[in-house]
Amino acid sequence: MHYRRLYEIKNTSENPIHEVVHGIATDVETNLSDLGIKVYDEDSVILPISYVIIDKAYQKEFTTVFNRPIEKLEKGRFYVLEYQVKEKEKILKIISGSTATNLLLQLITPKVLAIQWFTK
Repeated sequence: MHYRRLYEIKNTSENPIHEVVHGIATDVETNLSDLGIKVYDEDSVILPISYVIIDKAYQKEFTTVFNRPIEKLEKGRFYVLEYQVKEKEKILKIISGSTATNLLLQLITPKVLAIQWFTK
């Protein structure tokens, strides 16, 4: 299954944002290199993986560095994370560790899906 996640970012902090941490969880054993990870910004410039935090069988976590920092109150910036996984079942799980007060999630699928929401 091919995954494509688009994240729009607005910096509300005092400091520029230079990098972002990504997490990928799978239901099948994979290596980071098996996923064909591609991360790019709003200008389609590739964002290289700068550091691998976790590369376990079912869990991946890594950082990428922006080509130019996202400055305070800057809008219109985004990045895209794409990867491939040969999943046993087509189940999408999204876990957000964000403290954001607003989260907009848009799912675009080739067919109608039944969606269950779980919040804590």
